[in-house]
Amino acid sequence: MKDKLLKANTTIESWDPSFSNILIPCSIFLFGFFYNLHFALIGFQPLDGSIVFDGGWRILNGQIPFKDFSAPAGTTPSLIQAFFFSIFGVNWISYLVHSSLFNGLLGVISYLWFRKEGGNVFLSTLLSFLSVILFYPPIGFPFIETHSFFFSILALFLTSLAVQNVRSIYIAGIFVSFFLGFLSKQIPAALLIFGIPILMIRLQSNDLKKFLLYSIVTILGISTFVLLINLIFGIDWKEEFFYLFQITLGTGQDRFSGIQALAQQNGNAGTSIGSLLFIIKFLFDFILIFDPSKYSVKLFNFLIISVCIILYTAWKTRNEQNDQISRKKYLSQIILGGLFFFSAVFYSMVSKNQPQIGFIQFFFFFAFICLANTNTTKYPFYFIFLILAFLITREFHSNVNRTRMANDMIYEHSETKISLGYLDLRWKLPAIYEKKISYSDYNSFLNFSQKNPENILYLGDMTILLGLSGKQSFFPALWFHTDLTIPSDKFKEHHETFQSRVIENILKHKIKYIVFEGEIENFSEMCNLKVLDRLGTFISKNEKERFKIGNLPAIRILD
Repeated sequence: MKDKLLKANTTIESWDPSFSNILIPCSIFLFGFFYNLHFALIGFQPLDGSIVFDGGWRILNGQIPFKDFSAPAGTTPSLIQAFFFSIFGVNWISYLVHSSLFNGLLGVISYLWFRKEGGNVFLSTLLSFLSVILFYPPIGFPFIETHSFFFSILALFLTSLAVQNVRSIYIAGIFVSFFLGFLSKQIPAALLIFGIPILMIRLQSNDLKKFLLYSIVTILGISTFVLLINLIFGIDWKEEFFYLFQITLGTGQDRFSGIQALAQQNGNAGTSIGSLLFIIKFLFDFILIFDPSKYSVKLFNFLIISVCIILYTAWKTRNEQNDQISRKKYLSQIILGGLFFFSAVFYSMVSKNQPQIGFIQFFFFFAFICLANTNTTKYPFYFIFLILAFLITREFHSNVNRTRMANDMIYEHSETKISLGYLDLRWKLPAIYEKKISYSDYNSFLNFSQKNPENILYLGDMTILLGLSGKQSFFPALWFHTDLTIPSDKFKEHHETFQSRVIENILKHKIKYIVFEGEIENFSEMCNLKVLDRLGTFISKNEKERFKIGNLPAIRILD
């Protein structure tokens, strides 16, 4: 049996067809592209789904992030979306092509990275195909967290190249990628950047100074670039700092405190270890809610097996002093896997988004445990990982991607379609939005916008309607979220400044109509007119006429 295992592993390890560097990455890309496109066409989440579309539309119209609108996240994908709009036009197709393209690219980067990390063709190919099932399809459309993870993975891939061959272009790419990831969303980029020092374990002492020098020069270059952009476009760095760091940090702390309070309510306030264990259990239950068949057991088995293999391989290699480079590589792979695991858990603690969006980080934990195993033992124990990974991914495909669980809904087949030429987008929204805006309301708004050339202020989460109808967005926040994009009176000075900008924009751009999503007082899931009390007062004083566009309440405020 032992000889058969060794022979099988030798055969797999030696299999390296000539097409592996071209045909396999191309196949992964095409599968990832069309797999995501398929699931992106079966539903839409107005709040999360409109952010990048509206951001790209605003930038295409000459608006500047942090100057014309507050954007604590989403700057990078919005810039990319503006580029797609400029080529393919402002429509659904150019939006969904964007996310599908990045899904395919992540699969290619994963394959190349796994190969560089010592994975054989068979292992790297299977892992990469699984990665594109877990990455973008849970949400389908361009999204801030997924772009942050993409650029973080790109940066870590470049880091693994740089520690093998210290070149300025690699190191510049590392920090530019992390910078783009941070501007997409602070988490997970701010956590995964610690992968740089982990991978630097592999550096030879004579390359370390070179790596650090290039890093310092690159960081100074990026800082200079940011300062120049602020000066050229007149961006207030204080506002930039407030939205990128201050307000987002406060939101994250509030969410983490909520989990801690839950632990205390369950009798774990006395011991910090008990509280920690409760929090971990709570997070695993939360992360694995997609699993009605209790496949969470497989995940826990996966973790137990991982620990056993780590201990086994560490024991087997304890006396192999003659291969210090391999030991450093093994150690860095184990620690990097741990970083992905920690990042996935932390993401669930501080994010109010569905944890399935960040599940891809658990996958990279599994992947690096596999790679560490295949590089340190003659036996193909990673087959155990692959079997479990396949089972979990199959469950994820059935219960997350097909149902659009991450979009706050369980998808049901819809006969209502938006024709996109050769493709159809099925009209399906989460239940809370189906009550607010229907397919007929969607068409009514587009028709009203075409017939009325005056500017419109849309108060609601489905701001994608403005871009689709050719109407500019003039609300000074990229989306509606109290204490994230819209400061409440908790931040008194910023709250007053923001409300003044809302009124100024209405007058400056001669906005004639204000359209509300659902109820006038509660137009968004994350914001209402109580937060924008000065806007409510302004509407009351200047109201000329109330009417409806379909079932959407509308008010004419200017003649």
